[in-house]
Amino acid sequence: MLTLKAQGVLIEGSLEELREELYMSRRATQYVIDALWELDKLPTLNQVHQMFYKLLRRQGFRAHQCKQIYKYALSTVK
Repeated sequence: MLTLKAQGVLIEGSLEELREELYMSRRATQYVIDALWELDKLPTLNQVHQMFYKLLRRQGFRAHQCKQIYKYALSTVK
C-alpha cells in the first residue's frame, strides 16, 4: 500500500489575491447558472461553450477556468 502526502504552499501573491480570484470565479459561475436557468431548454455543453467562453475569457479567466465554470454551472442547473 502506498500513501501520498501533499502540502499546498502559496508561492505567489497574497491570501487576499486568492480570495479575490475565488470570489470572481464564484460570481461568474452564478452568472452562468442564472443565465441557463432563464432558458426554456437546457443547452448542450457545446452550446454553453459557444455562449459563455468568450465572455469569460474577456473577464480574465484562463481557458481551463472558463470550461470549469460553465461545466459546473450546467451540471448544477441539470
